[in-house]
Amino acid sequence: MQYELSYYLGKYRLAILVGVVLLVVLCIFVAIYSTYQASQQRRGKLPVAVEVVPRDATVKTNTGEALTSRGEAYLKPGEYKVTVAREGFASQTRDLRVSEDSTPYIYIGLAGKSKESIDWQESHKSEYQRLELLTVEKNREYNTLFKSANPIVNILPIKDPYYSIDYRNYDDKSVELVVWGTSAEKRQAALTFLRKKGYEPTDYRIQYDGYKNPLEAN
Repeated sequence: MQYELSYYLGKYRLAILVGVVLLVVLCIFVAIYSTYQASQQRRGKLPVAVEVVPRDATVKTNTGEALTSRGEAYLKPGEYKVTVAREGFASQTRDLRVSEDSTPYIYIGLAGKSKESIDWQESHKSEYQRLELLTVEKNREYNTLFKSANPIVNILPIKDPYYSIDYRNYDDKSVELVVWGTSAEKRQAALTFLRKKGYEPTDYRIQYDGYKNPLEAN
């Protein structure tokens, strides 16, 4: 039998070699085509980290897109509402902003409602704990990037008996200052304080809290 095998291998060696080469070429072509298709589908989109518990929960956006429950999803820049649901668990809907200046993610753990789902949640505590750690890590990453881009937030909020200065996230890459004062002079004093600290208030959007412009119509 070994002789017969050697005979046929020798006789059809060229055909076998050609077949192997064609198979390798086909595999390479499929890999390249799959990569190309994936890049086309992701064109104009940004990666969104996704991790939900339970893993077989459905993850959908308000635009009707079904996302993976673990790994990376790709979405066009914009604002979304993402709903995570699974039978027996309380569904959750979160706001999601996708932009080049943010680190968007969907980390959601569903709470059980039925006895079976509550028992399941109790026996999978490690998965929920891992999700909490991922969330803390992402928040730390975002805060580091945000503070690096907006160093003024490192001195805020400022509380004074006559004025206060705080901020709100404007668009993931910039802030809007929120200034409150007991009078126009005190609001001006708040701006002067920022200048003394080395920040020019006119470089920022400013919202005067509790102040109504007398020129605006009622």
